[in-house]
Amino acid sequence: MPPKSKRGFNLKSLFGFGSSKPKVKGEPRREVQPEGIANGITDRLSDPRGASASSPSPPHRTDPDVLAPQSNMAGPLLDFATGVGSLDAVPSSPSPSPDSIPPPPYLFPQLSPPSAFPSLFANAHNFHLQNLYYHNVQILSPNVDNPSRSEAGWKILLEHTATNALYDSDARFDPPTVDEETRVEVTERITTWIEDHESPTRLLCMTGAAGAGKSALQQTIAERYVQSGALAASFFFSSSDTSRNNLSAIAPTLAYQLGQGHYRLKQWIGEAVDSDHLIFRKSLKRQMGVLIVGPVQRLRSQTDLAAFSSLPCLITIDALDECLSEKHQAELLSLSVRTALEGHLKGIVYHLRLSDDFNATDDIRRTLWRRLREIGVQSGDPLAHPSVWPTEDDVEILVEAASGQFVHAATVIRYVSERRGSPVKRLQTVLNRGDVGALSATGPFAELDLLYTNILLNAKDAWEAANPDPPHDFVVLLRIFEIYRTGSPTFSHTIMAPGYCESDENFCLLLGLDGSMLDKITLDLRSLVSVSKDHLSYGGALQFYHRSFEEFMDTTSRSKGLYRSRVLVAEFLVCYLLRQICDNTNSDVVGGAVQSLLSTISWLLDVEVGRFGKYEISRALYNAFLCFTQEQGWEKFFKALEAGKHYTEIRLGVREVTVLDGLIRLLSSVLEYSMDKDPDQEEIATIRKHHVHLHKQNSTILAREKRKESWEDNFEQAVFFGLNSEDSEDS
Repeated sequence: MPPKSKRGFNLKSLFGFGSSKPKVKGEPRREVQPEGIANGITDRLSDPRGASASSPSPPHRTDPDVLAPQSNMAGPLLDFATGVGSLDAVPSSPSPSPDSIPPPPYLFPQLSPPSAFPSLFANAHNFHLQNLYYHNVQILSPNVDNPSRSEAGWKILLEHTATNALYDSDARFDPPTVDEETRVEVTERITTWIEDHESPTRLLCMTGAAGAGKSALQQTIAERYVQSGALAASFFFSSSDTSRNNLSAIAPTLAYQLGQGHYRLKQWIGEAVDSDHLIFRKSLKRQMGVLIVGPVQRLRSQTDLAAFSSLPCLITIDALDECLSEKHQAELLSLSVRTALEGHLKGIVYHLRLSDDFNATDDIRRTLWRRLREIGVQSGDPLAHPSVWPTEDDVEILVEAASGQFVHAATVIRYVSERRGSPVKRLQTVLNRGDVGALSATGPFAELDLLYTNILLNAKDAWEAANPDPPHDFVVLLRIFEIYRTGSPTFSHTIMAPGYCESDENFCLLLGLDGSMLDKITLDLRSLVSVSKDHLSYGGALQFYHRSFEEFMDTTSRSKGLYRSRVLVAEFLVCYLLRQICDNTNSDVVGGAVQSLLSTISWLLDVEVGRFGKYEISRALYNAFLCFTQEQGWEKFFKALEAGKHYTEIRLGVREVTVLDGLIRLLSSVLEYSMDKDPDQEEIATIRKHHVHLHKQNSTILAREKRKESWEDNFEQAVFFGLNSEDSEDS
């Protein structure tokens, strides 16, 4: 149990992290905390006697980096829950006098009442006015809100809110939750801490290995406290979703939920946004101060303490480790988990170590027994009757293989529950693959990797059996959809031509694949992946249930013979596009393939290869260019390029580089590769000729752009000096 104190109402924050190992090294940053979160608010709240204008409490800086809004916003706590741990906020204090708090800068006054103005004609009569011009001068009052500006600001806030990050978002359909009668001890620890308003800790940090069940606990806690009215906000990070794999949306998303819970907060948050439309491009510290801390402070100053303390106050933030930038993780948490727990946050953080302090073995065993029996009953298979299936040996093998990771048990359950075949046979497939005991010492993910390997191999075998002479590699196809169709419109628009990345069917059309290919290759992988058909009107997307499977696919030492690097996948994508340019008779598809080819090659060389340094083209891609040349693909390429000249003007973040630059560099690799293979081949001579032509064309484009820039600069200077000349003549 966390230690108690005699302090008043507290705000608390719950963070969850994917691993107990620190991800950010070095000294903690001290510039992250929103203004007032660790200074003004903490100073007032940390004194158990409260704050007053006559006897201010001495500054007590609990921590300048904790990002919990430290107003006393009702209810048990503010709880930020992420994938690595959980932090809590600050103690409460009596409401300060409104006179002691200066009006926030986003108070927008309105016209004062007419009685406030003296009449110019109080005693006048029988007079006539001619040519009267009436000017309506508004004398604004600093104490009146402006609903219209609040509504306008709230609409802007909604545009910057990450709806996918909410606990009940449809993008997180069927999220993991704690199974019935499991995780009882850890759940009680968390709920006791939440409801203990006198706890001295202000942050609950939950850590544990991948698959330990942190996200399931966060989801369960969020659902439980929304029913009791205590959940103020939630944010669930996801590395595969660009709307919630960074910090850009966390402040507006939390502010949106706080505003939804109280109409006055909604109004003041809207006013704050309307007074500064660029607030979302400012530092996280500033955003938190303006969008959350300021409005909550204002509500506290104008609300009875008892009423204020009854408002929802739990904020959960899950999976902070899935925020892609470690710098951003540090900015939100202010330092790595271990540093925080052993350093200056020690004493204000309540740390739950799922993997170390809680033995999940019994819970996993209980879950497996209950869920497998349910699957057996629902299947109608007489071999899966609860009296005979599963056996005790079966369950114990699975429990041992899970090694305390709920994700392993959850994956087994999803796999066995698939309706393709008997659950008894599917479970036996899992049990027959490899010797769990022999692999237990090979690494922390050995059993989980074995399970992933088994499922992937079975799906590959089934697909190849249905396609006796498959033209494409199964794992490469899966990775193409994983990398380029993961529900990220921004990323796919960078790679694929507009119009061909909005749906799976169009994406397949561009690559010359069957439009139902994604459904076919994932038919036996539904325990690991899901296929969304309506992802923010994006037309469908491939999603992994757990980040550990993505890491498995990206790590050669884990996926071994099933490993296909991102560079290899990008090369295959280039091959598909070259084939489409040659074979497709639809000019629109050919044009889209040309544009996508240029962007994909640039992405391959600048991003994928850029992480590894020197690049040597693969034999498969080299042969693809030879075939492309043999089949007169260049003629169709240049024809489409001429028809869509804008293709050559696409920038990739560097003003001096066009998309043609990537193709020129790749052809250089083709020519270099041919030196030791077949330098005298006719196709190589043709490629060399086109390489020179593209290089000249690229130089022409760059020269034209430089002339355009020079002309624009000269024009601006001429206008500037012309205006100055006129000013000097007037003077």
